[in-house]
Amino acid sequence: MNKKVAPTLIAAAVAAVALSSAVQAQTTTEHDWYLGINAGRTEIQGLKGYQTSGTENDSWADSVGYFGGYNFNQYLGLEGGYSHLGKAKVQDQNYRVDGLYLSGIGHLPLGYGFSLLGELGVMRTGNSNDVVGKNDDGFTPVWGAGIGYQINDLLDLQARFRHINKIGDGATWETRANNFGLDLVFHPARAQVEHAPTPAPVAPAPVQKATYKTVSAEQAIYFGFDSAKLTPMAQSKLNQVATFAKSHQGATVSLSGYADSTGGMSAYNQKLSMRRADAAKQYLASKGISADQIKVNYFGAKDSMGKTKEQRKMDRRVDAKAQAQVKVMVNQ
Repeated sequence: MNKKVAPTLIAAAVAAVALSSAVQAQTTTEHDWYLGINAGRTEIQGLKGYQTSGTENDSWADSVGYFGGYNFNQYLGLEGGYSHLGKAKVQDQNYRVDGLYLSGIGHLPLGYGFSLLGELGVMRTGNSNDVVGKNDDGFTPVWGAGIGYQINDLLDLQARFRHINKIGDGATWETRANNFGLDLVFHPARAQVEHAPTPAPVAPAPVQKATYKTVSAEQAIYFGFDSAKLTPMAQSKLNQVATFAKSHQGATVSLSGYADSTGGMSAYNQKLSMRRADAAKQYLASKGISADQIKVNYFGAKDSMGKTKEQRKMDRRVDAKAQAQVKVMVNQ
């Protein structure tokens, strides 16, 4: 291992942390910390046995690891963990590689729950050759790429490739490694929360002079990530709208569907907002509201306002509004 590279790599890691902190200061922190486990296979390259006359050999080994990290925003995070890259065997010599790492993780959302991943960091490796009884520890760069899929608000699945360069030295045989693995990542702070229902407006008390006034009942119906399924709380809110519409002659109901900004102004988000509005319409119809009374609009991510994950939950909704003309008595 070239010991001169260690100070440079440490400085690069410190710079990456400082850059991440700067980005965090400019964006709203989303408190998205996570824990994960990894399993896969490692190709350990360039090994030499003492009886091979200098011939380099590649060997495959099983790998495991665990890690934790924090996403400062939807594009940038910091991750650290432990990787057991495996035990290789060449000419009856056992060669072990593992290490602790710290990496900057980049994310590029693709829509439909998918995102591309990029990694750049430093690893403190430990490796040994049991035949010669030698060990070597040192710093080495690590970089990688992959793709992730958000299964739900709690769980992600990731497929990742990582390259670890310049492991070991002349005593244990200098080598390098390519790791291919699957990650299961848990996001406890990202779980979806339900929102309290909006109180219904109170109709004014009748007074002396007869006049007509518009009254309404409005509810915001929230949905899960990439979902048009009505939750029990959403059904409860729509029951209030249906009750209002049935108790006021000539009432009309407007339903406006929206999607968050994930995926941008895409046709998929437009269709997703339509599916949400149609789901609310079908539920109201099942409660006895005529289709002639219901008007449906859908806007996709056009009016989305959320910048953080918590704020984007408010964009996954249908605004339901029932209104009618009623006769009231007012002071002259």
